[in-house]
Amino acid sequence: MTDEQAKINAAFERFLESSLSKDAERKIADCYGEEIAARVGAIYKNALNVPVDWRAATIDSALPVLHDFLRREYPWLNDQFRSNINYAFVMSWK
Repeated sequence: MTDEQAKINAAFERFLESSLSKDAERKIADCYGEEIAARVGAIYKNALNVPVDWRAATIDSALPVLHDFLRREYPWLNDQFRSNINYAFVMSWK
């Protein structure tokens, strides 16, 4: 894992709750710098916008799609991130 990837994981662990709020983004930038904050924001948006056909999908069928996407695109993200993004994904879906 690179230093950047470790910082992104740490930022998600510390600051991602039910969503990536503006306050959380500011705290990430203050703690890890603007570049890491931008990467965190991009990963978060990519995860929440995972291609799911919501006309037929349920949250139960969408979560495996999210897991596959994250495993494929960001295999270095840790389990705590995955737990936090699952919660944010569910809250966004509601």
